[in-house]
Amino acid sequence: MKGQKSQAGVGGNPSRLSNAAPPVTRRADDSVTVLLPGNSPTPIGGYKVAYQIADELARHRHRVQILAMQGPQPFSKLLQTQIGRRSRSRREHWTAPWFEFHREVELNTLRSPRRPLLTGTGPVLLTAWQTAEYFVELGAPRPAFQLVYDFEHWMAADKATRARMSAALLAPSISRVAMSSAVVSMLTEIGSSYIANVSCGVDTGLFRPTVAIDRRADVIGIPLRKEGHKASCDAIEAMALLRETRSDVRIIGFGPGSSLTPPAWIENRGVVSDSELVGIYNECAIFVLPSLYEGWGLPAAEAMACGAAVVSTDNGGVSDFLEDGVNGVIVEAHKPIQIAAAVGRLLDERALRVEIAAAGYERIQRATWPASIDAIEALMWPDA
Repeated sequence: MKGQKSQAGVGGNPSRLSNAAPPVTRRADDSVTVLLPGNSPTPIGGYKVAYQIADELARHRHRVQILAMQGPQPFSKLLQTQIGRRSRSRREHWTAPWFEFHREVELNTLRSPRRPLLTGTGPVLLTAWQTAEYFVELGAPRPAFQLVYDFEHWMAADKATRARMSAALLAPSISRVAMSSAVVSMLTEIGSSYIANVSCGVDTGLFRPTVAIDRRADVIGIPLRKEGHKASCDAIEAMALLRETRSDVRIIGFGPGSSLTPPAWIENRGVVSDSELVGIYNECAIFVLPSLYEGWGLPAAEAMACGAAVVSTDNGGVSDFLEDGVNGVIVEAHKPIQIAAAVGRLLDERALRVEIAAAGYERIQRATWPASIDAIEALMWPDA
């Protein structure tokens, strides 16, 4: 289902707006609270998206607070536990060592989820589906907008988790913003409303080429993640197949997949900062995204912004910006032999690799955070 275009340049869904939260009147002292299901000590795409949105809102002179929930259990149980202890609401500060926040972003951990911490007039930006579940149970009297990018979790979820996700994403008091076409398809399957489709973005000021696209050595980058749907094992198997005929190719792995134990021929950089990640992408002639499912495909977009040619599976999310044979190469998910063949072809046909990488770089320049934030602001404050 495709939405119409609004003046903000985003896809809308006008026929489903009856349950949307009322827009808030923009005032100079309005605050924005970004609610997260937790915080991540290592780089995770969903958290990076939320952190980046908070940063951009602060640059637009909003007072921004990020509240990170505590505890993996359902929020209803967490509420019962805290109420039973008769504990008081309190906040504790935290940091994300891999992300440099704008100085005006306030970071707090909400250990006792009680209503006083969500009072005020400004909107609440919900993120992962669990935050919608919590917000509904809490009944906080603030306008709520949810930035939905749960597609990969929906696809990988069991029946019980899907039931909880569906309930959270059907809440009538929340205005939902789909962050990709894949998310639109998920919401449509659930039967949920959404007010717009606003693409995620890339920090193209940070993620940019520092090594010329046509001067890169035969270096391949792969993510190392422990989650099954990230399919890092498929990438490793594909690189093993590639090395049967190209043993001189360098392969760099990175990410928090400490339980994977990659082969010694993979240069495992482990957990890296954004600046280190930019360096890795610029070392690479080719980057491989092997995921079974992606809500948008941030690693592929960042690699494209740095001038690497991307080979990706048809994981859903990358369809918003990656076109097979034009600015990237798309193969079937869970097919290491296809990944190996695609990478091998780009190594053999250098001119094709350079052409695809250059086209990828040009395409991703249209996926910037300022444009996305402008669209989100227009939804929250349509009369501003």
